[in-house]
Amino acid sequence: ARTNSSAEVLMMALEPSFLRYAAHDLVSGADRIELRQSVEIRDPMLRALGASLRAEMAADYSGGRVYGETLASTLAVYLVRHYGEGVKLASAAGQGLNRQQLRRATEFIAENLAQNVSLGQIAAAAGLSAFHFARLFKKSTGMAPHQYVIRCRVERARQLMLANQSTMADIAHQVGFCDQSHLTTHFKRVFGVTPRVFRRRALGA
Repeated sequence: ARTNSSAEVLMMALEPSFLRYAAHDLVSGADRIELRQSVEIRDPMLRALGASLRAEMAADYSGGRVYGETLASTLAVYLVRHYGEGVKLASAAGQGLNRQQLRRATEFIAENLAQNVSLGQIAAAAGLSAFHFARLFKKSTGMAPHQYVIRCRVERARQLMLANQSTMADIAHQVGFCDQSHLTTHFKRVFGVTPRVFRRRALGA
């Protein structure tokens, strides 16, 4: 590409195997997927996904593996759906996860909150591929997997604040946040106050 003026460029690349993995759940009767060459497109969704991935990298992946993989999976699925060459899309499933799949996934999350689990690991607990699982999980819960994980971590942190006198930094690590600041950001988003204010009010201190 050439330009006579200055420009900011964000380059994104996906492993071909990752893209094919996304296509398995979307494309009927095809073992491989190709993307058509597109030049000078203006796609707000691609721009938004790229900006989110860049922001996550700049924040040293503070959202954890589930968030990063969810963004990458969303990008792959979007590319297959909108830029796949000669593909026939499979019919989308109308229902979400069944009761057993949802239970296995949520139990796995609850048992591994302190770990930096991946989207693939959660999906495997439900017996599904990561791409298929992410869509069905949101249909079942109204939240993307990474949003659900963060909500569970914040709720567990709230319980620990009321149950013991551990420092905020210790609690943050116990529930899987990378540091106290990360916990504070998400806790305030969910409960409207910082963890310290919440604990002080709850314990009357």
